[in-house]
Amino acid sequence: MVRHVRFAFVLLTILVVSAGLSLALVRLPFLELADQWLADFRVAALSAPEPQYEDIIIVTVTEDTLTQFPYRSPLDRGFIRDVLLTLEERGVRAIAMDILLDQPTEAAKDAALKATIEGLKVPFYAAYAGTAEGLTEGQSKYLNAFLVPRLRAFANLIKDGITDTVRWIYPGRTLDQGVHIRGFAGALAERLGQRPPDIQVPIYWRAAPDGETPAFRSFPAQALKFFPAAWFKNKVVLIGADLGIDDRHRTPFAALGKPEGRMPGVVIHANAVAQLLENRRPFELGSWARILVITIVAASGIALAFIDVNLAARLTMAVGSLALLLVGALAAYRYGRVLVPAIEPALALIAGLWMTDAYRGRSERLQKRFIKDAFAKYLSPTLVDRLVEDPGALALGGENREMSYIFTDIAGFTTLSENAGAEAVSTLLNQYLSGACDVVFAHGGTVTDFIGDAIFAMFNAPLRQDDHAARALACATDLDAFSEAFRSEELGRELGLGITRIGVHTGAAAVGNMGADTHFKYSPIGDAVNTAARIEGLNKHFGTRFCASAATLKHCREATVRPLGRVVMKGKTEPLEIFEILDAERDRSPYMEEYRRAYAMLDVGDEGAKALFAKLHADDSDDATVALHMARIEDGAKDTLVIMESK
Repeated sequence: MVRHVRFAFVLLTILVVSAGLSLALVRLPFLELADQWLADFRVAALSAPEPQYEDIIIVTVTEDTLTQFPYRSPLDRGFIRDVLLTLEERGVRAIAMDILLDQPTEAAKDAALKATIEGLKVPFYAAYAGTAEGLTEGQSKYLNAFLVPRLRAFANLIKDGITDTVRWIYPGRTLDQGVHIRGFAGALAERLGQRPPDIQVPIYWRAAPDGETPAFRSFPAQALKFFPAAWFKNKVVLIGADLGIDDRHRTPFAALGKPEGRMPGVVIHANAVAQLLENRRPFELGSWARILVITIVAASGIALAFIDVNLAARLTMAVGSLALLLVGALAAYRYGRVLVPAIEPALALIAGLWMTDAYRGRSERLQKRFIKDAFAKYLSPTLVDRLVEDPGALALGGENREMSYIFTDIAGFTTLSENAGAEAVSTLLNQYLSGACDVVFAHGGTVTDFIGDAIFAMFNAPLRQDDHAARALACATDLDAFSEAFRSEELGRELGLGITRIGVHTGAAAVGNMGADTHFKYSPIGDAVNTAARIEGLNKHFGTRFCASAATLKHCREATVRPLGRVVMKGKTEPLEIFEILDAERDRSPYMEEYRRAYAMLDVGDEGAKALFAKLHADDSDDATVALHMARIEDGAKDTLVIMESK
């Protein structure tokens, strides 16, 4: 028994040393260079050609552009202004400009451009930088004065330290003043309704359709007015420089010497924006997942040492294993866009094979059966189960699934916190959150996050629940009752606790372990989650307390509701019908029947709706929803379509 334990300990030591040695050796410059080249080779050689991306257009400032002006730099501000106004006239969806406005030129042109930028009706961002990016104090001061914070986006390109290749999307950072500025691609994607990255993520490089067609359409800035306006309608436009080979940056395509091997910064940003708009990313294994792969391959090297064959045969098997490892890494990228490490596992396999073979010696090779049994027990399914159960071994990622979401928020809690003592607020909040969580748990929900006094809960994950929409609505109903009762209790009444606003929505999202390699949590991510949060915020707009979307209510036919409007969220184009959840008594009231009749008339453009809403307002002047529709009718509204100007 002792011998068996000692033998297992030695094998475990070899396994750990092999894996650790491979991780250490790959940091040697020539091995790190080989690892990066192999990753770049996969991008350059194995990325499947894709159709030209239609939603993004690049407007370039070229050498021909600069010949039109008496000075090359800074770029003529009047010209920039004309380009922006032309694009706005042509109905583009958004504009992002990768040009730094960090120096004064002609005062009148500077002032005109600043006024134009701040008055653009389309979403707009311009490149931003600070002294950390190499600007002088004077340049930074000028840029801060010229470009208001809401229009700024860091244009940083994140490169590796070996080949100076651009590899990641810059997420942005918080400045000394506490203002957070997002990266170029993330800021634009967020404005267009997509979730921006909070950490640097690998760029999903788009392979061009063919050798003649670029991945993105591009037009020279000086010729912009000569192209048909229809080409630009509803497109995302990126403006940037393309001034020859000296103004380009190395990309992974350089591994095979492709033209895309050196790209202008604006084209790199186009790849990143397209990736975020499509919610795509190449999958790199996290640190723990890489270690797990390396450990398994090192174990394979140890296993090879237990095969009783001559040296030539063992070398052949080792070379074959290395070839199989390389082919597997290439196939993983070609068919799944997964970047599996290759150099580190190869080193681990060689180290595991060599050290095990050196340890065993001639006499231990005669104990073939014993060693095979011991090794088989070492790699038992039980061990694999333990690794899977260990959170540190979980890879980042998730699965797409339809779920139902609840967002809550206490009205006026910030003011309450400022006026009340910290101890009282802490006691109040802890009691409130504890009680609310009990309600969620009673309905089988998962409390995903607390954001101050706000609660985010979901249903149908991690356990599947076929009735998740009904559960979510029932839970939200009980949360509403709990919150109202809690307000009337001693501490809530004493501190003047506000109402709890609740929003419920159902839709698909990715759910799983999301976050960084060293810090992540089980959470859903997707547009449906953002929509649910916005529905909660609609309560303030409509003066309600409890809203739900039609997506949830179609699964809950027995719910008692009144329609609030067909709402187009900011950054969206399609309306989402929103309803207020009512108690049975209010649902059956004559007032509510009159409201439904007025709403139905407004929905079809019947002018009689105005008189009915006026009567409802006279009956209950506190009904903010009625007041809102009255105001809309007075402003010329002919239907129930409510377009939100803010999130």
